Amino acid sequence: MKHTAKITLIIIVAFLISQLIGLLLFSIYDQNFGKSYQNKVQELKDKNMTLPSQPNATIMDFVSAPVEAKAPLDFVKIILNVLIAIALAIVLFFILTRIGVVPVIKGWFTLVIFMCLSIALTLLLYPLLGHYLIRIGSIRFSFAEVIGIPLAIVLTYLKIFRRQLLVHNLTELFIYPGFAIVLLPILNVVVATALILAMSVYDIVSVWRSNYMMGLANFQMKHLKVLGGLFIPYIKKGDREKINEAKALKSKKEKISRLQKIKVRAAVLGGGDIAIPMVFLGTIFLAYGLIAYFIVLACILVALSALLFNAKDKAYPAMPYLTVGGLIGLFIVLLIFA
Repeated sequence: MKHTAKITLIIIVAFLISQLIGLLLFSIYDQNFGKSYQNKVQELKDKNMTLPSQPNATIMDFVSAPVEAKAPLDFVKIILNVLIAIALAIVLFFILTRIGVVPVIKGWFTLVIFMCLSIALTLLLYPLLGHYLIRIGSIRFSFAEVIGIPLAIVLTYLKIFRRQLLVHNLTELFIYPGFAIVLLPILNVVVATALILAMSVYDIVSVWRSNYMMGLANFQMKHLKVLGGLFIPYIKKGDREKINEAKALKSKKEKISRLQKIKVRAAVLGGGDIAIPMVFLGTIFLAYGLIAYFIVLACILVALSALLFNAKDKAYPAMPYLTVGGLIGLFIVLLIFA
């Protein structure tokens, strides 16, 4: 959709902030749970050194175990498993919306949001509090989780049941990094490339070839009262003047009548448009490092900016544009680092 320059910039900056939060969490995960951590543990074992005490129960247990693909068949299996899992989730969600099982869908939304926020907030606190442990019987928890998980519960409640706009958009910045952390250990650059290409095709079909995506968004807003993605309502300058004129009227009936005619617009960037590029960027970071990450991120931001600033007043699938930007960035990275 076409929006004002100010609102467009807000969407782009929010997208960027979420990606940078994702980068921070990828680095924390790698140093404390991922490949770098495993290498550090192995190095200590080789030197017969005592490992520092670690929590034996953690929210990070829900994150996929690392998978290494060596043969071409391994890549194919991982790609198929990821795509089948996503396809089943989409089909299940579609069926549930058709039969109108709103409590089930809302419960699903709530659980996913809570899990993603718990992972993101725990990781964010881990460098400061992760190695301070609290023991309950034989179970050791980190203080990062003691603070992060209750905070996730509060934010999830405010987001789903209180529907505060600021909380909604703030939590969106952390939900997708948490989601990306779940997928990252089982992906690599090849698999992530296949994923963004597949999601681009899905986005094109669901927006341009069917009304599924618009119907899904309407269902979320009407029945779930929560939307997956950034949501920024605004009123154009001319309409603000009409509001002031309406407020000045003495007749309450005429005042309400005029206010009802004023259109409130909304800028929306879907959750998948944030999460899928983030997963792709995460694999770039782990494979090629920080400079490569920022090269690809810059290309994706250029693509997103080109779409939003040149859009007309209709719905667009963002993933194809983001994918083109990401693939151009990957091509540049391969030229430099490969």
